Amino acid sequence: MKKLLLIGAVVAAVFSACAKKTEVLSAAGTEQGERVLRLAFILSGNGLPLSPLTIVLEKGFLEERLKSLNVKLEAQGFVGGPALNEVIAAGGLDIATYGDVPIIAAKSNGLNTTLLGIDTYNTGAFLLVRSTSPYNSLADLKGQKIAVSTGTYGHRSIIKMLEAEGLDESYIQLTNMASRDAAPALVRGDVEAGIGSSSTYLKFVQDGSLRILKSGEEHREWNGSTGYIVIGDYGKKNPDIVDAFLQAILDSLNFIKENPEESTSILSHAGLTVEELKYTYPNGYAWNISLDERSIAAFEDILDFMVDKELVLNRFSIQDWSDPGYLQTAGAKR
Repeated sequence: MKKLLLIGAVVAAVFSACAKKTEVLSAAGTEQGERVLRLAFILSGNGLPLSPLTIVLEKGFLEERLKSLNVKLEAQGFVGGPALNEVIAAGGLDIATYGDVPIIAAKSNGLNTTLLGIDTYNTGAFLLVRSTSPYNSLADLKGQKIAVSTGTYGHRSIIKMLEAEGLDESYIQLTNMASRDAAPALVRGDVEAGIGSSSTYLKFVQDGSLRILKSGEEHREWNGSTGYIVIGDYGKKNPDIVDAFLQAILDSLNFIKENPEESTSILSHAGLTVEELKYTYPNGYAWNISLDERSIAAFEDILDFMVDKELVLNRFSIQDWSDPGYLQTAGAKR
């Protein structure tokens, strides 16, 4: 497999309209002395992520905590991790939460980030085919085109699925395609299978167009994990803001635990209906944030995979990348 460097050299300009807006506001603050938190996440739909951060934003947990610190929140959604990494490279963000493969790639390729926490194997991986197709196993897809957004957890997931059956990537044809385009392309017949999250494919499963061939329910490690990072020296200069952010995440996790039905209603603002959310999370939401041995080991395993498959070239220590002090401080206040 050809080497796939997920991030090139540090870019000189910001690549998206929402990122251009952040050029006006530096991490030091506005002309009135108000500091700014430029927060990034991956879009699920309707301008929101599908994660604890949805609760944070919709309930105002973070804005309330930032208000007492005289900090303005600039929340930005991105369609994928590689695009988010471009804006980190351009200096346009302060804190971000997104998927394991691109967040690890950013660090491996030299972006100055610090790991604040990990939510392990929280994003389901689904391999789907058309309901009318003749395929009943992954082995049946020999030589066929499979849509995947390269540089995301889905890319890792499909290779892990292949390896579990003693197959390698050459067995199929991976077709790089943005997640939002993959499901329609699969329904049209442009590709024979696609891999991604429930938010990408679920409505097509429910209307009978697609069916699930394999999923992360078979092997939890096929699923994607999420990382939380602080960028550059923002954390050292603004430890109170990082603490406010982590406190807001912990607020949301507690809210989800105590208010599952209301949480589902709020999470539906991210694009899935209440019924679809209950289908996707039949046992409730198992989101968390930690930097314990188990979560560090999960990220080490993902990094090993990425180096082995030449998705990145530079190995580093996940333990050294992480700073548990921020999360310990936040947790001690609960």
